[in-house]
Amino acid sequence: MSTHSANTAARFRESRIRAGLSVRELAKAASEAAGRPIYPKTIHRIERGELVTGVPHMATVAAVAQALGVEITDLLGPEVLNPC
Repeated sequence: MSTHSANTAARFRESRIRAGLSVRELAKAASEAAGRPIYPKTIHRIERGELVTGVPHMATVAAVAQALGVEITDLLGPEVLNPC
């Protein structure tokens, strides 16, 4: 896992815990925000940094951010949004 993936994974997990949600609860809330299914397995993979690209799909990030009441930048961090 790259440093970027590890940082992103940690931000997702910390934000979920801070919100007091289980993985299943976050997946349900994110699904409602997205208007499409986001499965608990997806949340687990994000939190463990197990995504092939290292960064989740932006639509998923946006739905999770909305469900958590945070900004997308809070989840992805500056190293992903400004890689230079």
